[in-house]
Amino acid sequence: LPLPLVLDDILVEWDDQRAKAALEVLAEFSQHTQVLLFTHLASHVSAVESLADPRICVHHLPGRGQIAERPAIATERAEVSPNDTETLR
Repeated sequence: LPLPLVLDDILVEWDDQRAKAALEVLAEFSQHTQVLLFTHLASHVSAVESLADPRICVHHLPGRGQIAERPAIATERAEVSPNDTETLR
């Protein structure tokens, strides 16, 4: 099982053209492993969204001092088989 690739503001010193090229490569790489890219630059978020790649999911985290909205809570309880509980341990 491949480990996820976690990247934090790795493109901050790159110009927009190079950053977009790198984001395209990361999108392709995401076919092989999960890629988590953190950035504070709106231009990088826009570049990712402009790829319109269904494999990409953008999550906006609250800024410093802001409170995150609570996610919706599922009302139905999922059935868990004994095999699933072994996986979770």
